[in-house]
Amino acid sequence: MKKRIKLCAILLVLCVAVCLSLTGCPKACVPSILDFADEDFATLCGEIFDKDYKRVTAEDMASIESFGILTYGEDNTVSVGFTGSIENPTDTNTKVVDITGLIFDSFDDFAYLTNLRVFSSTYTTNNDYSFLANCKELEAITIYGNSECRGFDFLSELPKLHTFILESGVIEDLSVFETMTGLRKLSLNSVSTKIDPDYLFREEGITIEELGYDEAAIMELSFLKNLVNLEELSITSGLVDDLSPLTGLTKLRHLDLSYNAIEDVTPIAELSGSLEFLDLTQSILSDLSPLAKLDENKITKIILDLCYGIEDWSPLDKFSAVQIQGRPTGNEK
Repeated sequence: MKKRIKLCAILLVLCVAVCLSLTGCPKACVPSILDFADEDFATLCGEIFDKDYKRVTAEDMASIESFGILTYGEDNTVSVGFTGSIENPTDTNTKVVDITGLIFDSFDDFAYLTNLRVFSSTYTTNNDYSFLANCKELEAITIYGNSECRGFDFLSELPKLHTFILESGVIEDLSVFETMTGLRKLSLNSVSTKIDPDYLFREEGITIEELGYDEAAIMELSFLKNLVNLEELSITSGLVDDLSPLTGLTKLRHLDLSYNAIEDVTPIAELSGSLEFLDLTQSILSDLSPLAKLDENKITKIILDLCYGIEDWSPLDKFSAVQIQGRPTGNEK
C-alpha cells in the first residue's frame, strides 16, 4: 500500500511539472511584462534598465522614484533615481540616459511609474502635463522654461504633492491650489495668470511654508496676511513699496524682495526673531536704521547691491563684512 501511495505521489508531481511546462508558470510567478504605448518611451526604459524593452516589467518601473527630463541645446537627457535615491543618492541608484533622437509622442506610459515621487521637466516642448495625474505618489513637480505649458487642474488629483514649482507657463485658474491642503512650497515665477493672489490666499489656515512669486508685477503684499506659516518668501522684479503686511510673518527666515520699489524697510525690523537672509538688491531705500534691529547672531546675509541711495551705512556696523553684501569698500560712515 505504501509503495502505491508513493508511486501515485511521484506521478502527480510529474503531471504537474508537465502541465506547467506546457501552460507556463502560474500568473503570480510571471513578471508582468508591459505593453508600452510609445515606442521611443519603451526604448528609453530599455536603456534605463539595460535590457530589451520587451523584458521591462512593472516591478522595474515601480523602482523609479524620480524622473527628470532636460532638452537644452545639445543636452538631451533623462535622469532617474531608483528606490532610496531621493534620501541618499549614489552612483548605483541613479542613472542619466541620453535621449537624443527620441521623440515622445505619448506620455501615457507614465502610468507604469507607480512609485514616482519627484518629477522635473526643463526646456521641453511638451505643453500638457496631465499625464502626471496617474502618478499618485508624486510629492514634488518642477517645470522650467516652457512658457506655453498650461492646464494644471490635474494637481488636485495628487494627494501627496507638497511642492509645485512653475518657471514660465500659463495658469488661467489658480483655484486648484485651494484644494491642495498639503501644499508647502509653491513657486509661480514668470507665470501668466488672470487671478489676483488676494483671491488665491484669501482663506485662513494655509499650509504653504515657501512661496515664490517672481517677475509677476506684484504691486502690494496684502495677500500675505493668511500665510502665517511662511518661512521663505521671494517676490522679485515687482512694484512692491509697502512692506507692512510682512509684520505678521513671524516664522519668516528667508526674504528676497530684490528689484522692487522699496524705500521704507521699517516693517522688516519686526522679523528680527526669525529672519536669517534678506535680499533688497536695487531698492530705493536710504535709511538703514530699521535693519539695525535684526539679530546679528541669526543673520547669515543681507544683500544691498545697487542700492545707490544709501549714504549712511553705520546702522549695519554690528554686522560683519561677510554678513553684508553691497556695502562700498572702505565706507565706514
